[in-house]
Amino acid sequence: IKYLTVPSNQRGTQIVSDQRGRKYGWSKEESDLKNQYLKTLFENILDSNKMEAKGDVDKSDPSRDLELNEFSELSLGEDSREQEDKTGNSSNCGKERNSADANLKVWEEVMEKTGGKKVDFPHFKAFRNRPLTDATAVFQHNAWDNVEWNEEMEAQAQDAISKNTKTVMEQEKVEALEKEADENWNKFYEIHQNKFFKDRNWLFTEFPELEGPFGCSVTQEEFEEGMRSKRMGESYTGENSKFKLLEVGCGAGNTVFPLLSANNNPELFVYCCDFSKTAVDIVKNHSQFEKDRCCPFVLDVTDENPVTPFPPGSLDAVIMIFVISAISPNKFDNAIRNVRNFLKPGGLVLLRDYGRYDLAQLRFRDGRCISDNFYMRGDGTRVYFFTPDELEELFKRNGFSKMDISVDRRLQVNRSKQLKMYRIWMLAKFSKCLLQS
Repeated sequence: IKYLTVPSNQRGTQIVSDQRGRKYGWSKEESDLKNQYLKTLFENILDSNKMEAKGDVDKSDPSRDLELNEFSELSLGEDSREQEDKTGNSSNCGKERNSADANLKVWEEVMEKTGGKKVDFPHFKAFRNRPLTDATAVFQHNAWDNVEWNEEMEAQAQDAISKNTKTVMEQEKVEALEKEADENWNKFYEIHQNKFFKDRNWLFTEFPELEGPFGCSVTQEEFEEGMRSKRMGESYTGENSKFKLLEVGCGAGNTVFPLLSANNNPELFVYCCDFSKTAVDIVKNHSQFEKDRCCPFVLDVTDENPVTPFPPGSLDAVIMIFVISAISPNKFDNAIRNVRNFLKPGGLVLLRDYGRYDLAQLRFRDGRCISDNFYMRGDGTRVYFFTPDELEELFKRNGFSKMDISVDRRLQVNRSKQLKMYRIWMLAKFSKCLLQS
């Protein structure tokens, strides 16, 4: 194994294998994502560099100030994370390991801890490992995981919602928002381009179902030859690849490009669509975009007769990250039925979205409520906040079976202002039923 010094804007130790390491499946073309797993592994084994939940804030729109770059605190290797130094003060954890001796020491300690065994990186849980066991210690870190939700907290949340739903939006304005939905998202991406959301490098840890098609990178020569053969004689782009997935609501590509960079196997093909033409254009103009591996297109997933570059029943998986919540509730069923038609029997939906009583919901001002648990942001885009039962029923009645639904409750704190902020997200996995009841 060959060790390289990490750039100053990264953390931990980066590893790139030499020729000898290729028999373990690692090549010089290995992506940054897999290196992030290695770095996180080192940090946890050595009991250093604890994960912190801290994200950038778009201060131009108060209604978005709590989105924290959509779960960006789980992006492995973010230099926005902090750790506690020996004095108890918060310090930047992006220090380089500047010498080969330091790298060697790390490796020796890891080998001692693991007994020299190879580690299966996608299975390693790199976060959600900081429960709050002592309430008096709440301001010692930036975030706490798996926070318990009690009756008092629920009562406070319900009180906040009762205040911000006193004035429900007039129907005329509701209809205007629906009509202008694509225009509002176009404006959003025209302003922010690909700067608002961070790459979702946490994707593989949350959805280990994806590890199969991402566990076998090939050499550059094999990749180039595979691409030439795979695209020959296809009736539609991506037909010959064995694993085909679609991201609905791809935005600026913050899921697509981590997926593609994680593996260069020609058997993988990624389709991605968005309601916003501007977002799709951003993906097409990205420096990492390759038309032989990825097909971006504009789509309203709620359309009665959606037009796609692939035939019905051809996809292995569909990824939906903070997507359904942006749709009007009366169109939820249309969207899920379309997704079902895209998938092969047994195909998967991997979903992440906003949960009921998330702080973003509680912070809305009166007058922003469109309907129950459905709100308008300051930029005209909309957001719905789900419960697990709602999600399960939505997918069940549209031909899916539940694999798993969990609620991710996180307490984020502002230590300088002594503020507590409770975030709630839904994480769900569904499979397409073989026969729809």
